[in-house]
Amino acid sequence: MKKSLMMLIGIIMILAACSEENVSKDKEDLKKVNTIDSIYKNGDISISIAVSQKRVDQGETPLVSIRNEGDTPVDYTGPGTSLEYFQDGNWVAEDVVIEDKLNVLEPGKEIEQKLSSSYIQQKGVYRIVFTFHANQNEESKKIAFTFHKE
Repeated sequence: MKKSLMMLIGIIMILAACSEENVSKDKEDLKKVNTIDSIYKNGDISISIAVSQKRVDQGETPLVSIRNEGDTPVDYTGPGTSLEYFQDGNWVAEDVVIEDKLNVLEPGKEIEQKLSSSYIQQKGVYRIVFTFHANQNEESKKIAFTFHKE
């Protein structure tokens, strides 16, 4: 009886170690690929992005908040905001339809946008990427926020 119990405990420990190793590897892969910060600061420019919750359950709709905490207005277009899904070590853009017009986010202002739960179908890791311009002479900049669908 003791021998069987010891074998069972040994098998459980091996399975747990393998499972933990896969989770660690996924987190490590995610860190390597997720190179976009959720805050951008440079001189008078300070933009941040957040999602109402880091974990989203079935049927929930996350709220995305983008805040201009700097002294300079920034402009963006709807297609400059994208939803991406982490799959096989890469970010894959989801097909999200967002209004295609030029918008300006003034200093001290915040925009909020609800993502439809229909865009977030499968369990996994997602990120919202926001692309903006601080002025016409500067190339575009990005900020992103990562969250999990359970």
